[in-house]
Amino acid sequence: MKRNEFSVTIDAPVRRVWDVLWNMESYYQYTAPFCEGSSVITTWQEGTEFRSLDASGQGTWGRIVKSQAPHRMWIEVLGVIHQDGRIDTSTEQARQWKGAVERYKLREKDGRTLLEVEADISLELLDHFLKAWPAALGIVKELSEMRHDAVRKAGM
Repeated sequence: MKRNEFSVTIDAPVRRVWDVLWNMESYYQYTAPFCEGSSVITTWQEGTEFRSLDASGQGTWGRIVKSQAPHRMWIEVLGVIHQDGRIDTSTEQARQWKGAVERYKLREKDGRTLLEVEADISLELLDHFLKAWPAALGIVKELSEMRHDAVRKAGM
């Protein structure tokens, strides 16, 4: 597992970027570079369960460690989910993912938001994720700025 950091500056207020990150419709759009057709089951509330699944139903299982809207989200992986829906915390595959985190920090200054992400990435998926993260953050930027421009043009 290797911890990596990614960031992007977005021309939109922090609340708008937060909404793009955790609204289910936009979540599926910006996570497509990681795994097309993936899904997530969660409420995004601190202490609740998090399931991230690929199209076949396999994925990771964890919890929302911290959810402080609109500034911080911290997700921790506790195990993996097999295709049959079984949660696994003890096999070698599960131990490789256990304890992996994604931390999101958002800071606003002068109407612009700096989004910083720390993500633990499995070495076997490192090349893929090093390409997927910048692509995903580019989509977050595009969606956030697009929505911000629409509101600004409408005079709201």
